[in-house]
Amino acid sequence: CRRSAPLPVLGDDLTKHWLDRCRGDSPFQYLFFGNRETYTRLHRDLGGLDILLGVLKGVKECTLVHRGDADKIYRCQVELDAPDLVRFPLLAFARLWRCRVGPGELLLLPAGTFHHCANLTGCLSYSRMHLDEVNLPR
Repeated sequence: CRRSAPLPVLGDDLTKHWLDRCRGDSPFQYLFFGNRETYTRLHRDLGGLDILLGVLKGVKECTLVHRGDADKIYRCQVELDAPDLVRFPLLAFARLWRCRVGPGELLLLPAGTFHHCANLTGCLSYSRMHLDEVNLPR
């Protein structure tokens, strides 16, 4: 995890309030690339930060589950692409949003949002966690 000096316009170095939760990983930004079969299983990112996802090349489909519907997704064991409503009946009541993100488009995932993403084509995407005074404990 490499830290840079804070921007002078921010004043306080906001990362000092959050970086102690990291365990050797780059906590703020990632590049993802893969072929059209690449996907992530349903999950949510920890840390209490919003995530901004941008696609640089290709198309990615993302399914978001409202963070208040954790009880309807059975600890992320459900398959959103082929739901088994007999085995997981509460999934029918979960609030889901599905969207496609292409080059030049951005998707904001509020902190705690469950999500599943799949590349529809070969894809290169960038995600960045958003940190500001709103995310910091008071």
